[in-house]
Amino acid sequence: MNHYEDLVAQSTISFANNLDVLSDSSDYKTLTKNLQSIFFVTGKSNNLVYINQAGLNWLGTISYETAKHVDLNTYFEEEVYLQDRIDSNSNIYLRRVWFPEDDEHKLCLVSRLVKGKEHIQTIVPLKDWSYFKHRLANLVAEEQFAQDKRAKYNELTNRERQIVSLIYEGYNSRQISERLCISKHTVEQHRKNINRKLNISSVAELVEYGRVFNY
Repeated sequence: MNHYEDLVAQSTISFANNLDVLSDSSDYKTLTKNLQSIFFVTGKSNNLVYINQAGLNWLGTISYETAKHVDLNTYFEEEVYLQDRIDSNSNIYLRRVWFPEDDEHKLCLVSRLVKGKEHIQTIVPLKDWSYFKHRLANLVAEEQFAQDKRAKYNELTNRERQIVSLIYEGYNSRQISERLCISKHTVEQHRKNINRKLNISSVAELVEYGRVFNY
């Protein structure tokens, strides 16, 4: 078990901190909807509150209404290795988890984080860990950017936000003017105002705003 112990020991702190950021978000459902690893939330009585698409695929169901009647406890075997808790609310450990589609149990890194009455859990097969760690870090960076920059972004007018979204989608000023039926000069003036309000000077920075806030 040394290899697995090393894996958990090296990953636990950053993993838990990242989950803290996501769970503190007011919109973690949107953030985790397209996450390739299983993410679900249960209530105090172990009732299913939310499960992402990867979780539905794992259970072999197509809707939350079906999934909430599944007894999730039957999908888990014994804990293989339990890492010391980082704090009283979170733990990360190895556990064998049943994957019906593959007709086998897989050794997974499982996390559980308690936030009020909710238990937030993720399941990552060990073979997917490197990818998931990278994807989770990107989600956390995106959420941190949103938290830091939201106040500035909210200063933009609806028209300015529309232009930011179009720039993110790859439109240039001429194409934006045609799309919005306004002059190219007006578009350029909007872009100057946007750069001033966001305190940015490059298209790359503008694209980052579009990527994060383009709902």
